[in-house]
Amino acid sequence: MWTRLRPWVFPLLLLTALEIDQPEVRLTRTAAGRYDIDDLIARFSQPAPVPAPPDAAPARFALHNVQLRGGAVHFTDQPLQRAHQLTGLTLAVPFLSNLPTAIDTEVTPRLAFQLDGTAFDSDAKAKPFASQHPTQAQFKLNGFDLAPWLGYWPDALPVKLQRGKVSTELALHFEAPPKQPPVLRLSGRVNADDLALTDCAGAALLSWGALDVALRDVQPLARQITLGAVTLDGLSLDVTRDARGRINLVQLGDTPPAPAETAASTPATPWHVALDAIALQNTRVRWHDAGTQPAAQLLLDGLSLDTGPVH
Repeated sequence: MWTRLRPWVFPLLLLTALEIDQPEVRLTRTAAGRYDIDDLIARFSQPAPVPAPPDAAPARFALHNVQLRGGAVHFTDQPLQRAHQLTGLTLAVPFLSNLPTAIDTEVTPRLAFQLDGTAFDSDAKAKPFASQHPTQAQFKLNGFDLAPWLGYWPDALPVKLQRGKVSTELALHFEAPPKQPPVLRLSGRVNADDLALTDCAGAALLSWGALDVALRDVQPLARQITLGAVTLDGLSLDVTRDARGRINLVQLGDTPPAPAETAASTPATPWHVALDAIALQNTRVRWHDAGTQPAAQLLLDGLSLDTGPVH
């Protein structure tokens, strides 16, 4: 009599080295939500013709010395008549494996590129297949210009971004203990320089020369934000009241109430925000009041403010 035995040999991929030099991808956005690779997206979105059995053994793999050098992505946006270039793409993964004997081996990937001329660099240390998935990573972005991306600003927002440059130097820590909520921590610095916002009608609203924010311990999943010093230089704020008594800043917060059927059944955990200090330098506030006859205009210039800890 024959007995059918469960196979003990599982699929295995062993790769000793993979090097790709100067690959290029060209992508075109032809209309809102439409791309020139829609046929490929549809093809690869199809479910597998023969799904794997629920008790099938997972595929095992061990990858060594994976390197991509000098990659480029050329993106053409026909509706906005803009082109974006991602160049110098570098991806290095010295080792990655989900073999049982390697799940505690530390993985050290690196990703770097230039997006429209702005350099991005990162490195990380992680154990993606360990029980707690511990991950530490560093990210650096220097002077990323937002102007070429203004066409993607969401129309639903009550303000419009006109210009700005962003720099970041962040450290990330992540872990997911079994049967416990995951923990995500961010620290480092965020800078936003030469930034300007208007209302939807194009009227001046808010601008500044330089913003520096020190992140001490930011835990978005736990709704906790602990900052160091926040320094804002060259703030310019335009406040107006129209003839009907409506103040522009108050109207920005007027949003329609959420439908009853989508309201949360339990109240969300409130955010907790704390910071060491706030420093405002060279602040200017303009007030235009069309509710008076004649219309009134006031200007407060050269304002400064320094505070201690804020909780």
